[in-house]
Amino acid sequence: MSTVMEKRPPFKTLLGHALVKDETGRDMHKSWGNAIWFDDAAEKMGVDVMRWLYANQNPEHNLHFGYGLADDIRKNLITLWNTYSFFITYANLDNFNPSTDLVSEDDYSDLDKWILSKTQNLIKEANHCYKTFKVFNLMKLVTKFIDDLSNWYVRRSRRRFWRSENNTDKQAAYSALYRTLTDLIKIIAPVAPYIAEDIYSNLILSHQKGGEPESIHLCDFPVFNKDFYDEDLVQKIDTIISIVSLGRSARNRANIKNRQPLQSLYIYLPGDKYIAKDDLAQKEILEELNIKTCEFIENPGQIIHYNIKPNFQLLKERFDSRMKTIIAELNKIDDDTKMKMLNSEGSILITLDGKEEKITKNELIVEEVSKDGLSASSYAGVVVAIDKNISEELLKEGIVRDVIRHVQNFRKESNLEVQDRIEIAIKADKRILDAINENENYFKNEILAVSISSDVLNSNYTKEIELEGLPVKIGINISN
Repeated sequence: MSTVMEKRPPFKTLLGHALVKDETGRDMHKSWGNAIWFDDAAEKMGVDVMRWLYANQNPEHNLHFGYGLADDIRKNLITLWNTYSFFITYANLDNFNPSTDLVSEDDYSDLDKWILSKTQNLIKEANHCYKTFKVFNLMKLVTKFIDDLSNWYVRRSRRRFWRSENNTDKQAAYSALYRTLTDLIKIIAPVAPYIAEDIYSNLILSHQKGGEPESIHLCDFPVFNKDFYDEDLVQKIDTIISIVSLGRSARNRANIKNRQPLQSLYIYLPGDKYIAKDDLAQKEILEELNIKTCEFIENPGQIIHYNIKPNFQLLKERFDSRMKTIIAELNKIDDDTKMKMLNSEGSILITLDGKEEKITKNELIVEEVSKDGLSASSYAGVVVAIDKNISEELLKEGIVRDVIRHVQNFRKESNLEVQDRIEIAIKADKRILDAINENENYFKNEILAVSISSDVLNSNYTKEIELEGLPVKIGINISN
């Protein structure tokens, strides 16, 4: 009808998933009990979550649909909402007004410039993905970006927002986060229109005095601005994030929680990662990993070695009767050399019957073995190791950090405002009290306490917890 009446096709591009199946890949059937009706899904999942779920999957493939997948998607939206909520909470406390208080580029810290550069890169990729109808690629980038924004930028900037004085650095943090959120919601608006509109109406319309479109869906799409993009800075901080991630992995392998301070960190970086070695980068890494000292080493063999074995099943499927020859050729190469080849080339090159064959990492079993007293983890040539030995002094500091976590949670449960100063009362075993006393200033600063006592009974809010297998009683009064 469109062709007859309008003399043109009804649409230019049609995208449709092959089949919609349940989240395990099975066909949906009412008799099997795995069919999901649209109205039920829209009501239970929420339409933004459902749209994101569809946009997240390649339309060339069957679409997997289910409530478990929807829960994973919802986490992205919750993280975005919490980041927006964080900004609103502190911006209102400090009367930050984006129409008058945005700072110039010269006032931004490296961290601000990094998130703005990441935003510009996302804008460029989003334009490409939308134009080529590859929104599923964009959603992966958006998911990673939201994680970087929340779990790196905001977390690393928290103390800037907490400061009592409204200095330029604090204004820069507000400005960078505001600009980032503004561009981000415009990028995701076609996929998640309702949450984007909700954030837009409060974040932008409530502070602007005319001149802004009345809906986010009437706004121009963001345009890439090369003046706000610094590729070297992006690489530097992304490398720092990778190091921190590997450090946490090393902690997990040693079963040492993040709140427990450690003495030494060892890092090996390939040549192209040298930009993460400056003093500021080291300070950030040590703060994030809760470690005292850092050493960059020249040879990864000082902290880790690898046992690389063939995956017989996969090699058998590929090479059949020639598998033994392949294994013999692999055995001629030492494990460290194999790892270097895998990190640099992504595969190990073998000559078989005059023909070169690439053995990929998937066709091998790679075991990381840490040196004695260390716990190490590696990825893409970067190797990070922690010293597992914990002194008595470090142990006490770890106890204090545990108490701080419980007090912070207790503050939230008691509905205290984020800026409220408190009088803290602690009744506990001597070992725990000694740890607090030896780290008193740090303890009080972290929980905004003006005093410490043992008078739990006369506190307005009280709670009992267990720490190191010992009972601890906590009391809180709001300080006048």
